Amino acid sequence: MDIDWLLPGLNAGNNVAQSINIHDACFRTCIPDSLDGAKGRGSARSIANVHLFEALQRVSEHLIAFGGHAHAAGVEVAAASVEALRKALNGTIPVAPAEMVPALEIEAEVGLPDLSPALLAELSRLEPFGSGNRPPLFAVRGLEVAGAPRVMGQDGTHLSFFVRSASQPSAQSILKAVAFGRAHLSPELSSRGRRIDLAFRPMVNRWGGSRSY
Repeated sequence: MDIDWLLPGLNAGNNVAQSINIHDACFRTCIPDSLDGAKGRGSARSIANVHLFEALQRVSEHLIAFGGHAHAAGVEVAAASVEALRKALNGTIPVAPAEMVPALEIEAEVGLPDLSPALLAELSRLEPFGSGNRPPLFAVRGLEVAGAPRVMGQDGTHLSFFVRSASQPSAQSILKAVAFGRAHLSPELSSRGRRIDLAFRPMVNRWGGSRSY
């Protein structure tokens, strides 16, 4: 397995944010390491199929201190041990690069007719959502993009488009989808009759005192 490290000299106060950003961009277990003289501290993030704390236990001889859980941890390491720690972690985590792909935890596969105000009202009873209570993620297959996608957002990084059932285009309602941070997919979704599968979280759009689904 490849453990991703940042080079020494980072701001120690930003380790958590740096770790999350690298993890999200590369989908690798990562430990940004901020060295200060003879030792350094890092905030680690891992992927779903790597138990980070157990891995750190197996290489604890290269660490001054560590603590955490399956997917996040903090470490303190001597500057002279950084390279040995990297090699030891790479050797103790038996996950091939081909297996390091993002995984989505889907609550249920649904159809467009299931997406109703009544369903959204039921889901609202699960609130408040947060790190220990993630909003449910659903999947729907066999959709057709209706019309041209539109880039949106002040920085032009988001994408909105409409979808309908590809098997029954005239029988189903057309629903709006918003893909945050996915404006780069616009050319791909602009193909006429483009068919897609979606993983999504249903939301109520509130704007100007009105509600839409």
